Amino acid sequence: MTEPEADGAIIAGVQRMLATDHASQQLGIRVLSAGGDQAVAQMEVRADMANGHSIAHGGLIFALADTAFICACATNSRVAVTSSASIIYISPARVGDVLTATATVRNRFGRAVHCDVTVTSGSGVVAEFRGSAIQVTST
Repeated sequence: MTEPEADGAIIAGVQRMLATDHASQQLGIRVLSAGGDQAVAQMEVRADMANGHSIAHGGLIFALADTAFICACATNSRVAVTSSASIIYISPARVGDVLTATATVRNRFGRAVHCDVTVTSGSGVVAEFRGSAIQVTST
């Protein structure tokens, strides 16, 4: 594991990656911290993010989790890309909810990284995400 950053700190390599992450920017995803094999990101569910059931579109919840995931994977200053991921939706999120994705690297082996992400709204769990990434280069 890498050394944790101070609360709210984002390591330089992750900052550089986020600077050109236009998809996360368009969704309003904010990375609150990234360091020490962990990352936290938030997104407010907007009206244009609701599906036909008037709840947050699952793909957008996945995008939030994926952003936190890849930031946690990159906290050792290596560029990482998602190789596989799955999500379990536990409860719906609604317009106006602020979702928080907390990612924790579970293990690193060679170039592979495995990470779990919990997405919450307040004290309730919205989704559980598990992903694998491949580290491709140093930042």
